[in-house]
Amino acid sequence: MPWLHAGIAILAFLTLGAGLVLRRSTLFVWALVLLGAEYALWLELGTHALDQRAPIVGGGLLLTAELAFDSLEPEVGRLEATTVLSRAITLVGVTLAAIGVGAVVLAAASIPLTGGVALTAVGAAAAVLVLAVMARLAAERR
Repeated sequence: MPWLHAGIAILAFLTLGAGLVLRRSTLFVWALVLLGAEYALWLELGTHALDQRAPIVGGGLLLTAELAFDSLEPEVGRLEATTVLSRAITLVGVTLAAIGVGAVVLAAASIPLTGGVALTAVGAAAAVLVLAVMARLAAERR
């Protein structure tokens, strides 16, 4: 199956390259979908244990998306060193924060639960509440 992994990855990078050359955000989305699918396939065909590298893969996908979509921004005058440095620091911070959050979620997922159905229901309700709050905050930001 290595040829399947390689084929999907090559297609993803070709799609990303085409998006950069043609300046089409839709191609970036498809490239990221293909990269995520390739990782999901790798997980499915590999071991069925939690992959400790998942937060790093997620951070890499986030950084790839940020840089790809950043390439579409129109150039307004000359770039200043402070602006580039500020953007780089922000990207590093966001990527490291995403990796940190992913590591916390991975650690929480690896804790064995012995609380039964009630604890699982409370956890599911908390997850739904968090998603609802995030959706509300995103809607307010627009």
